[in-house]
Amino acid sequence: MNFFEKYICSTVCILMLSSSVHCMQSEIEEETVEIRQRDELRRAYARAKEWDIKTVIDLPNCRKDILVMEFSADKKTILTECDKRACLFESETGKLIREFEGHIGTIIAGAVGAEGKTIVTSSQDKTVRVWNAHTGKVLRQFASHPHLSDSSLETGEAKNGLTDSLESTGRLWNKDPLRLFKKLFDLIWCVSLSPDERLLFTGSHDGTAWVWDVESGKPLMQLKGHTETIFSAEIYSCGTRILTASSDGTARLWDIKSGNELMKYSGHTKGINSAVVSPCGTMILTGSGDRTAILWNSETGKPIRTFIGHIRISCVSLSFDGTIVLTTGYNDKTVRLWDVNTGIYLRQLQGPRASILAVAFRSDQMAILAASGEGSVHSWSRPSVEDTYTEIISSENCYLDKDTDELGCTLQ
Repeated sequence: MNFFEKYICSTVCILMLSSSVHCMQSEIEEETVEIRQRDELRRAYARAKEWDIKTVIDLPNCRKDILVMEFSADKKTILTECDKRACLFESETGKLIREFEGHIGTIIAGAVGAEGKTIVTSSQDKTVRVWNAHTGKVLRQFASHPHLSDSSLETGEAKNGLTDSLESTGRLWNKDPLRLFKKLFDLIWCVSLSPDERLLFTGSHDGTAWVWDVESGKPLMQLKGHTETIFSAEIYSCGTRILTASSDGTARLWDIKSGNELMKYSGHTKGINSAVVSPCGTMILTGSGDRTAILWNSETGKPIRTFIGHIRISCVSLSFDGTIVLTTGYNDKTVRLWDVNTGIYLRQLQGPRASILAVAFRSDQMAILAASGEGSVHSWSRPSVEDTYTEIISSENCYLDKDTDELGCTLQ
């Protein structure tokens, strides 16, 4: 073998050795990433495993679905409804504080005043009532217009009562007298008040959205963009921005002063049923009938992460620190927890025997409360004792072997 052949052979051997070393390094790196992902999942699972379920509130005499579950500003009390009664409970103990009786129709919306001194309820008996939260007495009653829809009612000090109707009108009660907002174009599905209660947002069946001046009752601007029913709206950032979500499959961010559309969030293949803003305003979470919840960057409009679960997502929520996503589905009787940073499906919370209609985080993030159609409110808390509620995660991309306790996850 001459010098040239030896040189070629040596070069090939070096290249092969280098390639082998590179492959080994790649395999080590891949294994390290896999271990890191598995450890990350284990830590996330360990956090989720601490959740424990108990029934906080039980209303066995209720024959209809709970339609209202509203927390006071300090999260110490919960307002719910049972047929024609409104009930105020302690959120920690489930102790009934007071019942508010007087409506002759089912209560369809309610709110607790900012300081917890007053309660406002709206009923199918076509009345809106303001109650003293401490005595249970009616402070004020307003005759409503016919055919109230299932929408939200929001208050600050409960000085204002707000409902919407099948006759497509928005009405504002400010003590006395009754003020009628001009007729809108179609059925109003959602309403929202600004933090200072000076502005009112109404969203309708045909996608029409209006911002109103509460004091004068005059429309300030129309928000043009949605083409179908607006199901969700939230005024935030000190009343300067509005987030809306529609059955046209988009959520939109608006400037409340100019009426300009700041951002459109597109990606769902079906209508959006629920949308919320993170406490810091940097993220937006949407839930859709396409089985997905999407977390968005509020400023760029780009999706951060997608959470797949439920047949149809009806409600979404973010924890106060922005680390956990909650999703609920129509008729599947479950609440699902997701890790925001990794997208990992933490676990499925199941306890009620009927559909979960509303969920909320307690302000200390140590409990999740859910109202169900069986007439109960359940609490999933994080006690110091070992969790005894052992139903573990199971999804298309995450799994747990219950025999070996081995975890696996395919991150997308």
